[in-house]
Order: sequence, then structure tokens, then C-alpha cells
Amino acid sequence: MNSDSKTTGTPAPTRRPPLPETTRRLAEEPGWTWDEVEIDGERRWHFRWPDAARSGRHQALCDEIGPGALTLTTEAPSRFSAARWSPSHPGLPLSSVSELSSRLTIMRALGQALRHLHNHPCPDGFGVPTRLHLAGTSYFQTFNAALAAHLDEMARCLEHVDDDTERVRFTESFAWLRQSLSSFHPRTRSVWTITNVTPGRILVEPEQGRISAFLDLSQAALRPPESDLAIALSPTLAGNSPATERAFWAGYGAAPTMDLRRRLRFFTRLAHLEAALPPHR
Repeated sequence: MNSDSKTTGTPAPTRRPPLPETTRRLAEEPGWTWDEVEIDGERRWHFRWPDAARSGRHQALCDEIGPGALTLTTEAPSRFSAARWSPSHPGLPLSSVSELSSRLTIMRALGQALRHLHNHPCPDGFGVPTRLHLAGTSYFQTFNAALAAHLDEMARCLEHVDDDTERVRFTESFAWLRQSLSSFHPRTRSVWTITNVTPGRILVEPEQGRISAFLDLSQAALRPPESDLAIALSPTLAGNSPATERAFWAGYGAAPTMDLRRRLRFFTRLAHLEAALPPHR
């Protein structure tokens, strides 16, 4: 056998492509779904929406509030494979920013971005306007009606809670929220809100001190502005730090009055209840 002969045997197993660092941080965010695919003969990681309805909802709301509402990109990651993520998008997920000075700058930029969105003209009412034809959404003329319907929908999840102690705790939370609804009338106004304001859905450029993109508008709707504010000031984003909270309010251009904090408490408890309940079947 000469030296040019090729040996035969079991082919080497195909190695899975490594998940790029930026994409790995996004993949850790609940709700992101990454698949290994082959594009132009190259194996890559690619994002997909869990269902077509969510993808369509995102795109419809991008078309509705993206132009003019935000001074930054609002798009779906499904347009990009992980292998080309970094060249396609400047910045990193907010979850990767840990240095305090950069965090303060980004929180101020987040406040400014949400203020731009909340100042954008929008229809009257709460929920998703009928003209957008989004599956699984409703539209109401008053906040009280919208929230009452939402709580009724959430209450169906109690059927799947077997632990008596948990059921009592959830029931008490529902009672507190229903009793607190009266404090939102008639001053509550509706604005466009993102809702999915989470670290893995926000791309940032720490060196420039700016947000480069919101990646998911699939849950955007007309709600009181405090809906977004409570999420932005949660420990996940603000980190239980008075400094980051002050930076956010400076960017948003508002003072956290006692009345505003009370309203934020309502949406904080609502978000906690939504996260703790078992999924509706």
C-alpha cells in the first residue's frame, strides 16, 4: 500500500457547531428556541418562534409601533442565524452587562427608550386594537374591563393547583388585585407597552451607552405605562440598586411619587402572580 492510499472505516461523527457567546446568553432567556440547522451546507444555530401566532403578532406590532415610536431597532431574531448574529447586530444582551457604570448608563438609556415608546400616539382603549387581527388578544375600552377579563383568564389556572397552601396564596393575590382595580379609574391612560422587557430581549452597546435593539414585541399591547415601568425596575433589570433605579427615572424623565409607586406595586404583584401560576392548558 503506497502512502497515497486512503484508509476506510467509520466516519468521524459530525461535531455540533458551538453556540456563540452572544447567542448562548440569549438562549438562556425563557422563551427563546434555538435549533441546529444546515444553511448553504454549513451547520448553524437558528432561532425560531415557538408558534406562528407569536411570530405574526411580533411582526404586526413592529409594523404598527416601530416606525417613529422608537429610535432603535425592533425586530425578531428569527431573521438571523447564530453564526451571523454578531455581524448582523451590534451589541450584546443586557444580561451580559455587569459593570456598574455601564449598567447605570444602560438603565438611563432604557428609561429614555420607554419614554419614547410611551409618548408615541396610540388608539384609545386597552389590549390589542381589532384592526391588528392578532390571535388570542382582546380589546377593551377601559382598563378595568381589560384587567378583569385578564384576571378571569388567569384564574382558570387555579384548577391545576393541587397544593392547598399555594391555592390560598394565589386566591389572596387575586383578591388584592381585584380590590385594587378601583385605584386606576379614571386617571389611567393607555400607551404602547412592550411587556417583554427582559435582559435577554434587549441588545445593548455598553461602550456607546445605548440600546441597539428590542428583539421581541410579540406581547406588546395598549396598557398603562406602569406595566413597563414595574418590569424595568424589577430586580432582574435594576438589580435592587437605588443607583440603577435613579438612572432609569432620570432617563424616563419622571419622579417616583408615592402614587406612582403604589401603582407600580400593583403591576409588580400582577407580574409575580403571572409567573407563579401554572400554565393554562
